[in-house]
Amino acid sequence: MNAVLHRKAEITIKSGNTFSNPQYLDKSNNSVLERFDYIVANPPFSMKNWRDGISGKEYDRFEGYGDMPPEKNGDYAWLMHILKALKNNGKAAVILPHGVLFRGNAEATIREAIIKKHWIKGIISLPANLFYGTGIAACVLVIDKEGAANRQGIFMIDASRGYVKDGNKNRLRERDIYRIITTFNEQITTDPKYARFVLNDEIEKKNEYNLNITRYIDSADPEDIQDIYAHIYGGIPAVDIDGLSEYWEVFPSLKTELLSAISEKYYSLNVKHDNIRQTIYKNAEFSEYGEKLDEAFAAWKAKEYPVLFALDEDVSARELVVRLAEDILAEFEHLTLIDKYDVYQVLLAYWNEIMNDDVSLIISEPDGYGNAKASDNIEEEITQGKNKGEMKIIGWEGRLIPKDIVIDAFFREEKNAIEEVENIAAETEAQLSDLIESADEESALADVSENGKVKVKDIEAKIDELTSTIETEETIELEVIRMDLHLVNTKKRLEEYLLGHPLCKSAVNENGKITKASIDFRLRIIRTEESVPESLQEDVNQLKTAMELCRKISDYNKVIKELNKALDEKCRARYGGLTDEEIQDLLVNRKWFDSIFTGIADLYAAISHRLTNRIVELAERYENTLPELEKDTDEYETKVKSHLERMGFIW
Repeated sequence: MNAVLHRKAEITIKSGNTFSNPQYLDKSNNSVLERFDYIVANPPFSMKNWRDGISGKEYDRFEGYGDMPPEKNGDYAWLMHILKALKNNGKAAVILPHGVLFRGNAEATIREAIIKKHWIKGIISLPANLFYGTGIAACVLVIDKEGAANRQGIFMIDASRGYVKDGNKNRLRERDIYRIITTFNEQITTDPKYARFVLNDEIEKKNEYNLNITRYIDSADPEDIQDIYAHIYGGIPAVDIDGLSEYWEVFPSLKTELLSAISEKYYSLNVKHDNIRQTIYKNAEFSEYGEKLDEAFAAWKAKEYPVLFALDEDVSARELVVRLAEDILAEFEHLTLIDKYDVYQVLLAYWNEIMNDDVSLIISEPDGYGNAKASDNIEEEITQGKNKGEMKIIGWEGRLIPKDIVIDAFFREEKNAIEEVENIAAETEAQLSDLIESADEESALADVSENGKVKVKDIEAKIDELTSTIETEETIELEVIRMDLHLVNTKKRLEEYLLGHPLCKSAVNENGKITKASIDFRLRIIRTEESVPESLQEDVNQLKTAMELCRKISDYNKVIKELNKALDEKCRARYGGLTDEEIQDLLVNRKWFDSIFTGIADLYAAISHRLTNRIVELAERYENTLPELEKDTDEYETKVKSHLERMGFIW
């Protein structure tokens, strides 16, 4: 599977025990291991039974190191096997537990021998909980026998802090992988908390062949020290403000807007906590920095635009993303505050999630960009009923261009109309929620509501329950005739009956007849509007208002559904008529570039968040001085004593 994923058309896979029965042997002498130019390995961690069956089959793998690997831990056994299988100029990358860097006894002896050979070119410390089956931290040992005699030290990288949580495991992001690779390949040491080239003397003499990364790279965040003087007398320590120098270098005027110097060692805040973020956004230099980001993105966009609208079968998706990434890094390289690796992550995350599939479809399908004119049904399996197991259409989506983009481009008026009705529906729902929340717990409305929701049928039933016993002279007359409708089943009988029972005239419908429905309608009017007793008035009115709101919401939702259906049909029909220029704008500009820019804009917004949060943290930390706190404590203590004395307590 690994070979398939890496597109290796030809690969040899052999099954066997690497230690007791190695399968890769020299073709001319099967008593010697086959030797390779390159080896990449992720062997089992801390293997317990690696010596099983190995007696007499060492292949000289464990000679010359001063000791044998521990019987119950095969980490160094794997490394020694790999070293033996490498050619004299061979190179390897091996993932092993961190323990191989510092464990003692036999492993310390072996490690010293390997270090003295200068075969280790680099060590990359990885985050913990990265691999399935174990939560322990691992490292990559980079082996290079070529030029080992002249190697002056080991290049070390502490990448243990660069990851993202992914379920119950940690995962390296694209930015983390790229930073590791570029830092190692280019031997970048500008950040000593991330990478160092450690000389042999420091390893061998100062640290006695212990390779634990923490001995060489201190990647921990500096301690946030509390200032006792500031806690007592107030003020924000200058050392903390100076710690934000990267911001003040870019926004020098912002510092004077936010802070005033009390003395050489302390500052005071010029604005209220709630106004810090607003002050940052209004600062001219902060706005200018945003414009620089826009310019950098515009320059990258102008460079890539012709490429992204000239994709064909000759383009390699893998080479394309490498070019896009290198170019965007070059454009954002000079900008401080924005980490170029974060910009890289924005691009690669979008590439992996969306853009790679789009590009692959364009370069592999005969229609190319013509796929942008196509839309596909979204299907879902039926899980119950007589059609269980069959597929049903639940929607559709554009093959390359999402329908939301097409709607924004061509049907903004229709979308605005839908949003307007949705807003009205939302306001009506809010009115209903407020009505339910404000109702007394013992009210009829509270009785029919469940989790803040009500149904029309439940409201109607509750109204009937409350008002069914209301009687007037007219209701008595109407109930009588309701039981004997044959008395008025002809025009003549109706006229005669109404002469003797004039109260029933209000039950005559628009067709000049009295029916069960017209009687029920008149009874409802009497009992819910005209003759409601004062004791029921509030409940009935609340129920009627809730029912009216429910019906309005239902009507609005029907309108929204009809408008959405009409828009959906118009939108899908529009795909087939897209021109090359429209595809160019919708796909390259509005989908690809706009999505990537949104991610970069979030990085810009994060600058103000970080600065605001730190200043608020410092301001709140030293806001209340010790004398003020003691005064407040004394006042509260006096109040408590006073209350206790009034309650009769003596102490």
